[in-house]
Amino acid sequence: MLEKIKQLYGDFHDALITEVNYFNGYNFDDNLLEETVLTVKISCYNLSRPYGSRELIEIQFKNVEKFIYEKTEGAIFETMMKEDDGKIITDFFYENDHPYFVVICERISYAVLKQN
Repeated sequence: MLEKIKQLYGDFHDALITEVNYFNGYNFDDNLLEETVLTVKISCYNLSRPYGSRELIEIQFKNVEKFIYEKTEGAIFETMMKEDDGKIITDFFYENDHPYFVVICERISYAVLKQN
C-alpha cells in the first residue's frame, strides 16, 4: 500500500492537510482497547491524473506507535515515506529540520474521498 501511495501522490508536493483525527484505541462501549488509528485528510495532486486535478484523500495510519503533530501554515513541500524494520515512517514536512508532522505505525491505507 505504501508504494502505491508514493506512486500516485509522490512526495505530496503542494498538498494541504485539511484534517487530523487520532483514535487512541479505547472503545468506551465495550471497555476494550482496539488498534490506534490516526486519520489524515489531504488535498493533493494525483500524479496519474491530468495536471491541475486535485483529490481529497484520507490516509489511515494503523497501530500508531508514535506521532508528532505541530500546527504549521502552508503547503507540504516534501514528504518522506518509508518502511524500516516493519514500521512505516512518514514525515510530511521532511524538508524542515523541525519535526512538524511525523507518524510511525505498522500499517497504512488510503481512500479517495473527492476529485475535481
